[in-house]
Amino acid sequence: MDNTMKNYLSKDTTVTIRLTQEQKKKIQKKAGKRGMTTSTYMKETAMAGLERRCSRDKRRVAGMVKRQEVLNEIYVLVKKDRVQDEVREAVEKLLEEEAGLWQCL
Repeated sequence: MDNTMKNYLSKDTTVTIRLTQEQKKKIQKKAGKRGMTTSTYMKETAMAGLERRCSRDKRRVAGMVKRQEVLNEIYVLVKKDRVQDEVREAVEKLLEEEAGLWQCL
């Protein structure tokens, strides 16, 4: 027995979703265009969506790290040069807000 058949036979759970008739037809049409069954198409698109989300989350975290590093550098410069209190307070507020974003992860 090949791996595809073994994988198919090892599936042991079902997911049920509610759709409108129009949504069901659209999904069936797209699945048919790709030569897939409706359930295979839905499984493949759901898994692809999860992978994209994971990649997007990684990119978001990488961006946050870069912004945090820039903010830290700015704060060090601001503190050394004793710039205007308004600028220092604005940078401190940015740092606090960025720290809040990290708490959400």
